[in-house]
Amino acid sequence: MQSAEILLDLAAQLQALIRLVARPWRLSSTQALILFTLPLDGIPHSDLARRLGLDASTITRVVVKMQTAGLVERLRSADDRRVFLVTPTDRGRKLRRSLQDRWEQEIRTVLEGMDTEHRESLDEHLEELSWLLLRNRS
Repeated sequence: MQSAEILLDLAAQLQALIRLVARPWRLSSTQALILFTLPLDGIPHSDLARRLGLDASTITRVVVKMQTAGLVERLRSADDRRVFLVTPTDRGRKLRRSLQDRWEQEIRTVLEGMDTEHRESLDEHLEELSWLLLRNRS
């Protein structure tokens, strides 16, 4: 397989793993990703949409559902009253920790099949790839 094929396969498998991790809490993969990526001090709607590669209407719909569930709140920005910041509630932060614990457990289990040297190398390469993807999207 070439890099493009491998990355598509990896993206599909990671998406499936996120759904598996989120299932006990009855969250969608999008809701789980929002909790995973949501800064504790909040983020504007538009920045969250850009970070996840989703359109603003999708983010709004999911955030409203999460707000109804008590996981996030939408607060007006002190700097610009037109901007709403999405911020995790206490309940959202606790759920995020539980999701992260479960995610890390699943990834540790997957990576147990890889020797230590390859795992360390993988961390370096994934960090570089993540940075390159982010830079390329900007």
